[in-house]
Amino acid sequence: MRVLVGIQVLRAAAALAVLLHHAFEKLGVRFAVGAAGVDVFFIISGFIILHSLHARPMAPGAFLWNRTARIVPLYWAVTLGITLIALLAPALMPGLRPDAWRLVASLLFIPHHNPDGDIFPLLVPGWTLNYEVFFYALAALAWAAPVAWRLRIFFGALLALVAAGLVLRPENPVLATWTSGLLLQFAAGGALALAFSRGVVPGRAVGAALLLTGIAGYAGLEWSAWYSERWRFLAWGLPAFCIVLGALALEPRREAAWMGALRRLGDASYSIYLLHTLVVAAMFRLVAPHSPTAFVLAAMAAAVLVGLASFRLFEQPVGRWLRGFSRSRARVAVIP
Repeated sequence: MRVLVGIQVLRAAAALAVLLHHAFEKLGVRFAVGAAGVDVFFIISGFIILHSLHARPMAPGAFLWNRTARIVPLYWAVTLGITLIALLAPALMPGLRPDAWRLVASLLFIPHHNPDGDIFPLLVPGWTLNYEVFFYALAALAWAAPVAWRLRIFFGALLALVAAGLVLRPENPVLATWTSGLLLQFAAGGALALAFSRGVVPGRAVGAALLLTGIAGYAGLEWSAWYSERWRFLAWGLPAFCIVLGALALEPRREAAWMGALRRLGDASYSIYLLHTLVVAAMFRLVAPHSPTAFVLAAMAAAVLVGLASFRLFEQPVGRWLRGFSRSRARVAVIP
């Protein structure tokens, strides 16, 4: 399956937007729509998963193992690392209050309330992984069905769960997550994957207009300061949908030199995303007292460098080893 440069560039942009959101938040400066990078990620995830399953069909077990190899090692390593620091040197992690249940729930992607009442795991950015993992489970369930039923189950389950959430409004953290309107963003990404696979993509002029419309939508939301958690999936999801569709329509026929660096940032976007809050907190202590502007620049530069190093030295080799281990076990299994 060929790499879509536009999608990789968009992943980099989404990670940097979330990074800026948290950096400005530390300074008490509003940049709320930077957090909408997550909504862009969710639509991209829906697109990539359905696009890859169509391009390279695989058994549900193999699909889940590949996803596990992709997201679990780094998340577990960072979660266990910050838990250890919080236990041994609590002054370095004053806001982290780990206990056995929260650690287990965090590692197993079980949505739960933290001591402040928010549905966050120990590593706060991991809240999005609770959605991702549930989405992967639904996709695997759909692909375990006969071919004719797969897309019906895939889209039907997502729509039914969101409808149930809008009607019932569950307060239980597991049910609230598993019926959240944010699941529609995965469905929207899946719909884009179907359209893309069938060549139903707008022209480049329309793509540019969609991209600008999405950006303008976010600018308008930021200017108005309007936000609704309940309707986030639409308010922030629609601009994200326009941006992702625009990026697909503008997919370059040949990668320009400047896109290479952004594509590499896209490769490392998961590492940047998972680690950025820790880097931002460290830079805030070290640099913000001297210069707020220098803090933002230092936080961005450090988070990117740490993310790139994490991707090269941990995420990529460990993921490759786990996927290779699975393939080698499969080969052994068929030897008579």
